[in-house]
Amino acid sequence: MDYSPEKWLAPRQVDTPDVPGDVAKYIKPDFDQDAFNRLTPGSQKTLTLLVERLEFIDHLTGVVQFMEPYKKVVKVTDTPLDGGLVRRTETYSIILGGHEYAGFDFDVDAITLYLLCTCIDTLKGQPYKSPFNWLAQQPLTAGIAPDWTNLEKQFNEVHGLSQNFKKAFTVDCSSDLKETLIENLAVVKLGPGVIKTKSIETWENSSPAKKVELIASHLYNIRSKFTHSSFRTLTAETPVDQSFATKDAVIVQRVGGVSLRTILDRIVRHLAVTLLIEKEQLVCLSGSDQ
Repeated sequence: MDYSPEKWLAPRQVDTPDVPGDVAKYIKPDFDQDAFNRLTPGSQKTLTLLVERLEFIDHLTGVVQFMEPYKKVVKVTDTPLDGGLVRRTETYSIILGGHEYAGFDFDVDAITLYLLCTCIDTLKGQPYKSPFNWLAQQPLTAGIAPDWTNLEKQFNEVHGLSQNFKKAFTVDCSSDLKETLIENLAVVKLGPGVIKTKSIETWENSSPAKKVELIASHLYNIRSKFTHSSFRTLTAETPVDQSFATKDAVIVQRVGGVSLRTILDRIVRHLAVTLLIEKEQLVCLSGSDQ
C-alpha cells in the first residue's frame, strides 16, 4: 500500500473565524475579543464548541423557514373521536429540485431539541474519570466490606453524566428560569385526547423543586434515547384533544405559553454566561486585586 500524502484524503479542517462575534450573536451581546482573551484555554474551547452548535441550530431553523412556502397539503383526513371531537390529519409535500422533503421540519424539530440538550452536556461535562481509578483513590479500610451503593452514589454525584445534566436545571438555573419551566411545561401521561387524571394529580402534588427535577430527567431521557436508540422526540405543538394515548410520560406545553425550545435556549445562554464567562471574569478580578 502506497501511503504517499497525495494519494490520501484527510478529514476537512474547519476553523471558526470569529468566535467572540458568534458569542455576541448567540449568547451575550456585549461579548468581545478582550472578554474572550480573558478566558482560560479550556473555557475558550468549550465556548467555541457551544457557539458552533448554536450556529448549526440557527442554520437548520433557517432552512425550515426557507422551505415553508413550498409546503403543500396533498391530503386531509378527519377521524371522529369520542365526545364529538374530530382529529384532523394533514399529509403534505415539499418538493425542491425534484426531491421530496416532506417530514424535514419534523426531523429538524427533533434534532434541535437533541442539540440543545447536548449544549447542556457541553457546559456541564466533566473530564472522564475511570470508576476504577476513582475507587483506588478512596480511603477504604482493610477487612471491612465497602458500601458499594454509597460509593456509586458518590462517584455519580461528581462524574455521572446524568447527574451533571440534571444539576444544570436543579442547581444552576436561576429562580426565574425554574419558574418559567414549571409554569409552561408539565411531565404527564396522555390518554386518547386527554391528560390522564392520575398523571395530573401526581404532577400537581409535586413540589416546584420536584417538578424541575422531573422535567430535567425527562429531557435527559430524550437526549439518551436519541443518542443510543435513534428515537426522535418532537416538541409539543399538537392540541391535547387531538393527541393519541402515550405509554410513557411526555412533556406537554401550556397553550400560549413559552415553548420548550425557547426555554432551553434561555437556559443554555444562562449557563454559558454564569458558568463560563462571568465566573472566569470574577476569578480574573479577584486575582488582579491580590
